[in-house]
Amino acid sequence: ALEWSKASAGGRLAELQDFLRKYPNGSHASAAAQQIQQLEWDGVDKQSSSALQAYVRSHPQGPHTAQARQSLDTLEEGEKVRAEQSDWSAIDGNSRKSLEDFLAKHPSSAHADTAGRLLADLKKKEEAIQFDRAEGNAWSAVNVKDRQAIESFVKLFPSGRHRPDADRALSNLNTDKASPDESP
Repeated sequence: ALEWSKASAGGRLAELQDFLRKYPNGSHASAAAQQIQQLEWDGVDKQSSSALQAYVRSHPQGPHTAQARQSLDTLEEGEKVRAEQSDWSAIDGNSRKSLEDFLAKHPSSAHADTAGRLLADLKKKEEAIQFDRAEGNAWSAVNVKDRQAIESFVKLFPSGRHRPDADRALSNLNTDKASPDESP
């Protein structure tokens, strides 16, 4: 009883562990084990995943194991959010690949909608650039003296940037057709 009083009053882990080793089946063994677990739990860095994981491994059925697992879940979620935020901060909003990679890695992210909108905007810009190039190439190939070629161009690109050029070319053809050659 004197050794138990001394070990329990001191509240030091080593003394309690020594007591439990000496008296594993003693009348105070259960109380010693509880104090040891409490001291071990009190000594765990609750902000350290590795410390919490070590506690859970050491005390799979311990009185604080559920709390340790919950703390681990909270820390892991926080780490996930920080990693996601770091990835989001590193994104090049003008890079289709960067946005696609972010969405592939974080499909349910708080930033997924924004990334999706940015990606859709980039795709629209790319399509507009491709359309503009195609329209420019098509206009370059048109013979401005050939009404059918100009009309075909207008059908393909009714609102392209070369539409005014096509309209002028058609107008010129109409003017040329309306005024006969004035040859002597």
